[in-house]
Amino acid sequence: MELTDILVPTCTAHSGMTVAEIFTECLSCHVPGLPFLDEQGQLTGKISIRNILKHTCLPDYLVSHADLIGDLEGYISNPILKANNILAMPIESFLLEDHPSTDSQSSPLKAIALMERYDTTYLFIVDDGAYKGVVNVLGIARGMLDMKA
Repeated sequence: MELTDILVPTCTAHSGMTVAEIFTECLSCHVPGLPFLDEQGQLTGKISIRNILKHTCLPDYLVSHADLIGDLEGYISNPILKANNILAMPIESFLLEDHPSTDSQSSPLKAIALMERYDTTYLFIVDDGAYKGVVNVLGIARGMLDMKA
């Protein structure tokens, strides 16, 4: 299995995009995040669905007491308004600087090791400074199943 066999091409995130645009691209490509490119086209970070949800939907005290949470249906007084407000937010405040990447010639083993090192389930493939796509643990698992005799 080569990383190019399991690569998922996506668009990239850039300044001026909204959360709705990020969610739309991530969901259409089945990836949890996108690379963020600066004005010069350089990969400078990532935008992840998990990070956006963490910072917009969960107060810190809920995270630390997650096992005690019951049904919080009434927690948000107007969930549609809350969702619309989140989706309209600019993405810049959700930019994460850690953005593990490797090139397409790397082995799947290296990809897994990098994902573990950065505590993530995906990484970006960059060849000669050009973004190619996302590789994630589901793609690696699918590639392993495809190799099954």
